Amino acid sequence: MTRVLPAILVAALAAASFAGCAKAEPPTPRFKTAIEKCDIRGEDGVEYADEGASLILSTAGEDDFGSGMITWSDVECVLKRTKATEATLNRMLSTRALDGMQDASWKGVEASWTYHPDNGFNISLEDTALESERD
Repeated sequence: MTRVLPAILVAALAAASFAGCAKAEPPTPRFKTAIEKCDIRGEDGVEYADEGASLILSTAGEDDFGSGMITWSDVECVLKRTKATEATLNRMLSTRALDGMQDASWKGVEASWTYHPDNGFNISLEDTALESERD
């Protein structure tokens, strides 16, 4: 019994040290599911950040025409999949370059966005549940 206890302790410490070596966390299930359901695959304008707790979407502006970036329809699909309200979608569609950075939140998602004709529509989504788990 005296030799078994140290062996168990060594095994437990080894397992704990390897647990910290795992790759970065995958995207939050809600964001990953939305991207998959909207059939957005490997396109420019989609970026996961903050260990998967954030999703950044960027559409093409006039300066980016023909760049293969995602479209407003792609963004709208993701927003609807994350349960954004119609009022929020309307605010986003009504955003002008002069309005600057805008923000909204719904069902555990915080969003901030800008629009400029030259740069397109750019939005950052944060899963607040995952953000609180990371702290």
